[in-house]
Formats: sequence, structure tokens, C-alpha cells
Amino acid sequence: MMEKLKNIFIKVIPLILIIAAFFGGYYLGKYPLGGAKTVPATNDSAFDLKLPGETEKARVTVDDVKATIHKIGELTFCEGKYEVTKGKDYTRHMFDDIPVFGTTNHVELTCTGSVKAGYNVDDINIRVDNDSKKIYVSLPDIQINSNQIYWDDSMVCNEQNNILNPIDFEQYQSLIEEIKEDGLEKAKTEGLYDTVEDNAKNVITNFLGCFNEYKVEFM
Repeated sequence: MMEKLKNIFIKVIPLILIIAAFFGGYYLGKYPLGGAKTVPATNDSAFDLKLPGETEKARVTVDDVKATIHKIGELTFCEGKYEVTKGKDYTRHMFDDIPVFGTTNHVELTCTGSVKAGYNVDDINIRVDNDSKKIYVSLPDIQINSNQIYWDDSMVCNEQNNILNPIDFEQYQSLIEEIKEDGLEKAKTEGLYDTVEDNAKNVITNFLGCFNEYKVEFM
């Protein structure tokens, strides 16, 4: 009988030791001695040591500024409207320079139109001075984006046709082109280019406001 109990005791002891080790490890892990707290692992690559008084200064590049300006697009364009009245006589000629009597016709058009002018943002020159915190912007020549006549009720046509020299479509085309040229000059005289420049400077200055430490200067 004693021998049997001895064998059972020998078999149970290892099981008791395993259970004790398991619960003992769990307890020590959850409640470390001395009230010590578990410190989460840190990523050495993200560790940043700053010296006393040290500050970080972002440097702006020309590419940064150009990327911002490219968002402007059509905002650098302005539109100027005009109204022009122009008439012209057309006479048949012999030998290119001798007018034929009684063959004159007359066409007069009053047209309204608009000119859209501005800058190609790819041609805007940028220079950045990080030491003085300034962005220098040089605007290119103003370009004409469109010049169109309104083919609507605002167009007025007066004709004096001549059976010996009927008015043809080419006469209208020629007159329209001259009206567009006169309209462009009229828009310039009324300050279209000044408006384009002022508008572009305001828009660019506002867009570059994201570089809040830098001052924008136009050359």
C-alpha cells in the first residue's frame, strides 16, 4: 500500500511544480516587484535629440514656389470688353490700281467683343532667398489668350450694296479682323494690361501666403 502511494506522489509532484511555475510567472509579470512599470519599446529611428535652444527652420525651394503658382492657372487672366464701329468701302479695280467708277459698295459693322489676357505660369521666373526670407517673382510679357466677337443681337450691320459689285463674305471677314485689332488696342488703352498685372500680383501674393515666413517681391 505504501509503495502504491509513493508512486502516485512521485507522478503528481511534477504536475504541481508546472502549475506553480505558470501562475507564479503570470503574477510576477502583472505585478512586478518594487512597483516598477513596464516601459514601451521605442523606435530608435524615430528618436530625435534636440539641443537646448535649437529650433527647426524650413527652407523653401524654387520648386516649392513653382508648384504653388501652377495651381493658379486661369486666375492670372483678366477679361476686357470693347465695342467698335467700323465701316469700309470696297471698289472694283482695273489693273490692280485703277478704280472702276460706279462699283463701290459699303459695309459698316458695330460689334462688341472681349479680350482675355494674362500670363503663362510656366514663364514666371522665381528666385528664393532663404537668408532674407524673400521670394522674388519676375512676370513675363502679357499674352493674349483670346479675342472674340459676340455674334448676337449686339452686332449691327449697315450695308450699301452695289449690283455691279455685290458684297461678299470675304468683305465681312476682313472687316471683322480689323474690328478685333481695334478692339484689342481699345482694351489696352482702357487699362487692360494694368489690370492683368495688378490682378496677377494680388493672386500670386495670396497663393504664396502659405510660406508665411517669406515676403513676396516682384521684380
